[in-house]
Amino acid sequence: MTQASVERHELPSPVKTAWAANNRVPFLYLAAAVRGGRAPGLLVCHGYGMSKDVILVAGRILRRHGYAVLLPDLPFHGERAWEGFRSAPLRIPGIGPGRVFPFGPDLEGYVTTMEQVVADIRLCLGWLADRPGVDPDRLGVGGFSLGGVVTCLVAGLEPRLRASVSLMGGGDFGAIIFESEMTADIREDLSAAGWTKEDVRRAFREVDPMTHAHRASNLLMLNGLKDQVIPPSVARAVADRLPAGRGNRVVWGPWSHLPPVVPTRHHVLEHLRRTMGPGAGEG
Repeated sequence: MTQASVERHELPSPVKTAWAANNRVPFLYLAAAVRGGRAPGLLVCHGYGMSKDVILVAGRILRRHGYAVLLPDLPFHGERAWEGFRSAPLRIPGIGPGRVFPFGPDLEGYVTTMEQVVADIRLCLGWLADRPGVDPDRLGVGGFSLGGVVTCLVAGLEPRLRASVSLMGGGDFGAIIFESEMTADIREDLSAAGWTKEDVRRAFREVDPMTHAHRASNLLMLNGLKDQVIPPSVARAVADRLPAGRGNRVVWGPWSHLPPVVPTRHHVLEHLRRTMGPGAGEG
C-alpha cells in the first residue's frame, strides 16, 4: 500500500458551532483493493486528544484484510482542534497540547459535542455506503478509548451497522468525567461550577452509550481490568446492558489502557469475519 492510496476528504458537519474549524469533518479514506466485488466498509474513531492520522496504521491493517476504511477527525480533534488546544502547553503526555474542549464549566457544550459526534458519524457512514466497491449492507464502526465510547453509543443508535468493535470504551459520562485520569481538566472545571456526577449523568442521558446499549447487536467490547482511563465500571455500564442472543461479546483482560496488539488483532478480525463476512479478497 502506498501513500497515494490514502485519500483525504471533507464534509460539512450537520452541527454548527462557534468554531469554524470544527464545522467540517475531515477524514481519510482507504479504498479496498477489490476486483469484481464489493468490500465491507469500516469507520474507525481515534482516542481522546488524538486524530485520524494517529490511527492510520490501524486503517492500513484493516485495508490489507479486505476492508474499505474511513478515519474521521472527531469534533475538536485533529484538523478540527480549537486554537487553545494547539497553542497551550503540553497537558497530557503523548496525547496533545492543552485542553481538548473550549467549554470550561459549560456542561451543555460537552453534551452538544456528543450530539455532533453522532451526526458526523452518521454523515460519514452515508458517504462510505455510497462509495464504489463498498457493500452498503456490510458497514461497521470501531474505535479506541474515546472512539470506543463513541462506538458503544453508535452501536445502539445506528441500524445500518452490521458490526461494531469497541477497544477500551464504555459508557456513563458521569463516571468518565469524574473518575477517568484523562478528563481531570473537565472534572475540575465542572466541579468548580458546582456540577456533580449525577448532574452530568442527567445531562448526557440521551447521548450516553448505556442508555442505548439494549439495542446493540454484534458489538465486541475489549476492556482492561486495570484501566485507569476507562475504568471497569465505565465498561460495565454498557456491557451489563447488552442484550443476549444478538451477537454481542465482552472480553476482559489483565491490562491497563493499552491492550496487547496480537490478541487484540485476533479478536477484532475474528469478530469482523463472523459478523460481516470475509473482507474483499479474503475468500
